[in-house]
Amino acid sequence: MALLSSVEAADFAALRDTLEVTDGNLNRHLTVLADHDFVEIDKTRNRGQRTRTWVQLTDTGRTALDAHVAALRAVLDGID
Repeated sequence: MALLSSVEAADFAALRDTLEVTDGNLNRHLTVLADHDFVEIDKTRNRGQRTRTWVQLTDTGRTALDAHVAALRAVLDGID
């Protein structure tokens, strides 16, 4: 989700390669995030080309990410 927060949308292959995970692993994680309305998944097909999967952070996802980052910062601020 952190990767998606800095772009309008990212393609599945770019996410997979950046995160260094398998297709199946990334697909499972994205499915869970989509089920919670944290990401939107859009599959597009251009003439004769393979289907491309685009992933975009939703407003709900951005709010959840911001809350998570704030919680992590609070924990870190408590470390002496």
